Amino acid sequence: MRQMSHLIEIEGTWRQNRGYLNHEFLAISTMAHIDERNFRSHYYEKVGFKGVEGKKSLEILLKEDPLDNDKLTTFCHRFPVPGIYRPFVWKIVLGVLPIHQSIHQFVLKQRREQYKDLHHALKVMRKIQDDTDLAICHRMMCQLSAGKLPLEESEDFLHPDYSDFDAMANSMIEIVDDEIDGYWLSVMFFKHMEKNKESINKLNEKFEFYLKKEDSKLYNYLLERDLLSRLPYRLWFQQCFAVVFPVPCLARVWDKVIGGACAILIFTAVSVVITYERQLFNMKTPEHVIKFLEKIPQDNADLIITKGIELWEKYGSFLKPDV
Repeated sequence: MRQMSHLIEIEGTWRQNRGYLNHEFLAISTMAHIDERNFRSHYYEKVGFKGVEGKKSLEILLKEDPLDNDKLTTFCHRFPVPGIYRPFVWKIVLGVLPIHQSIHQFVLKQRREQYKDLHHALKVMRKIQDDTDLAICHRMMCQLSAGKLPLEESEDFLHPDYSDFDAMANSMIEIVDDEIDGYWLSVMFFKHMEKNKESINKLNEKFEFYLKKEDSKLYNYLLERDLLSRLPYRLWFQQCFAVVFPVPCLARVWDKVIGGACAILIFTAVSVVITYERQLFNMKTPEHVIKFLEKIPQDNADLIITKGIELWEKYGSFLKPDV
């Protein structure tokens, strides 16, 4: 009996140890799987395919009906939106289209009719001609719709609220490559920026703060020569870098801004200035600085935006400057 009892005790211990080993093996296997996924994600990031897994997630989100606006908004500021889906995703997040996909065709038809009515009204009023720049047409249509279009011919002024619309509309038209989509996205993006005006106004001081943290030597050089306040970063923020960057690169910044992360603009500006540190050290007048930074060369744009995103992530990927 005593021997039998001893055998049972040994068997129980063996079973317990086997269970523990199985548990440990499962844990190790799981960790290995996670490490494999992390390695794969890290590899994709290094070779420029950071959005590979993100694209699959987006395709799943876009199959939902109704669509989840919150999840799409989060996706925009966490991942680059694939170009093939970008216009549609932006239309949902900005409110051009509703979340219920079953009524999209009806809403699109209404949007087209409203576009045609506004465009026709401006032609009847002789405010636009066939050769009028499309971005200007869109701005005037937006003004007319909001009741802020100057009616008198002598009133040749641009309402201050719309002073940055043309630049953003020009870039939007290129990004979406569709006249009507370009108009509605420009209008809604403009309203999105207006809604976040308080946060946008705080970007200026935050830019100087993070520039000093990242490159105090350059910061002091610009400050001592009264060049810091002459940098065009206020205009960059107001126009969301429209016209500054080539459109394919600009869209990566706008993804995050449309997703609610206007703080990305701070680090994009810091990245621009740091990238051209050597050139800025050789400039003596504000005019030279402004002229140099008017248009970012295509070959540097991707690098600058990537560095800006990395800086944003380094400081916690916060959405607004007051966070």
